[in-house]
Amino acid sequence: MLSSMDTSESAILDLRKRPSRNVVFWVISTMIFTALVYSTSCVSVLGPERTITLTYFTNPLADSMKNSAYSIEFFDRGSLRNTGLESIGENHWKLARFPLDAGSYVLQARSNDLSMAPYKYRFLPTMIVGYVSRLTGKTIPIAFALFNFAITVLTATLFTHYLIRDMGFSRIISLLGGVLFVTMVANVQTVPYPMVEPASFFFCILIFISIARKSLVLFVLSSVLGVATKEILAFSSLLWIVNSFPLANRSFRSILTTALISMAPIFAFVLIRVVLGGSAFEVNYGYDMLKGEFPGYGSRLLSVGGILDLCTKVFLSFSFLWFGLINLKKSKILWENSIAIPVVVLAAILLSSQIMRVVGVVFPIVIPAFLFFLRGFEPGHGHKTIGLSGVAPESVS
Repeated sequence: MLSSMDTSESAILDLRKRPSRNVVFWVISTMIFTALVYSTSCVSVLGPERTITLTYFTNPLADSMKNSAYSIEFFDRGSLRNTGLESIGENHWKLARFPLDAGSYVLQARSNDLSMAPYKYRFLPTMIVGYVSRLTGKTIPIAFALFNFAITVLTATLFTHYLIRDMGFSRIISLLGGVLFVTMVANVQTVPYPMVEPASFFFCILIFISIARKSLVLFVLSSVLGVATKEILAFSSLLWIVNSFPLANRSFRSILTTALISMAPIFAFVLIRVVLGGSAFEVNYGYDMLKGEFPGYGSRLLSVGGILDLCTKVFLSFSFLWFGLINLKKSKILWENSIAIPVVVLAAILLSSQIMRVVGVVFPIVIPAFLFFLRGFEPGHGHKTIGLSGVAPESVS
């Protein structure tokens, strides 16, 4: 066993000489994330005493359960196995309560119906789910649940690896970071439903990994595919620029290359809309920002009650994890990427009714910042922790 004081390079090399230990760690981590995704997201609460599980999708609900969450949300109040959604007809399979977006996503996955903005611009997850449904023979809701379940576990694993390698956290603290990701509000609200947020979080962590490792190809791929999943990821354009500073003493060609790379998600945003019959900068429900058109969500800023409601929703997106932002300067990566937080929050306030689901994309900043509180509690590490890479994250003076 490694002693608590043995945090030198020899200890790190010792770990690398025993790959089986690494395999065991990642197997255990994946098992933990899988269990948590099910217990926190894929079990819908039915009052204080009972729960219903995903068996709803293959088994009709009993009469005594007609007031359950699913029976309210789905029109047929029972099995989707035999109906194939045909009985829904022109109702677009919209849900009576939460989330209304799911109806459009189901139609897109089922019949490639790309008729309603902004859902039609988020075609990548629905296209994948459509293939999953056809390959497995499962209904669209089941295919969505399976896809979201799998991609959330994968994202949690990638996020944990990012915390170890790129942020320099220890394994245990990084594992806790993965747990905080799985249990954040935006995941719990969307994983079991036909929603695209889980996929957007996957591409989001790939974007942050690409920036930390200066990987041009990974950034372009993850940001472009991310924008085809959910347009909020266009903020990654700003992150690439900020992380490319300083530009002084660099050639014009180098500066131009940086600018073109950073514009990849913006180009994707515009191209997707033009190809699918919209205007270049169309946002929710056909509003064109180039014409000065915005959804009415910003009116919430005109009343005290509206402002308090917005502040509450932004806070509840991560609750007390927000207090970790006082640690931003302890990491150069976090400090430079923190510019995404005001941009995302402002976009959520002005362009969306679902604050917590949108703000969730800044988890690669908020969660690691909070984890810095735990560093001083690790035996033998003092105020610094060296991860598997052997390099502590660079701080900002």
